[in-house]
Amino acid sequence: MSDEPYKGFGIDHLGAAMRDRDEAVDTFIACSHHMENAQLNDPEAGPRVFRRLRAAAVNEALERHLIGLAQAIEQNEALLQDAIRLAETNAHLSALRDEATAAARWLDGVATPPRPSRGPSAGARGNSFCDMKVGSFARLDRTR
Repeated sequence: MSDEPYKGFGIDHLGAAMRDRDEAVDTFIACSHHMENAQLNDPEAGPRVFRRLRAAAVNEALERHLIGLAQAIEQNEALLQDAIRLAETNAHLSALRDEATAAARWLDGVATPPRPSRGPSAGARGNSFCDMKVGSFARLDRTR
């Protein structure tokens, strides 16, 4: 037996470490050479990749915001439809009030006979632009 039992193992281990270091240096030099060639062949490659990565990040952020925007549009569309119906209803009720006032004056003998109203406008019966656009909402039955 030898006085130094691990001497062979140490020598082998040192040789493997030196080979690994030499291989790493060679790989680094090859990568550096490859990057220099790429930069000489296409100087705009780096900025182009940067722009592409930035555009991908913006697109990802926009996808999240588009969902919220779609929901807000749906809510606003429903509110708009309700507002249009309310305005048409107010206009119809105002016309009825004016007709009732004219009828009261006629009954008192102050004015000429009142002209009867024609009922709610076409939009109040479900034919407005908003109803044609939305279409999927249930229409109220306004038949007389």
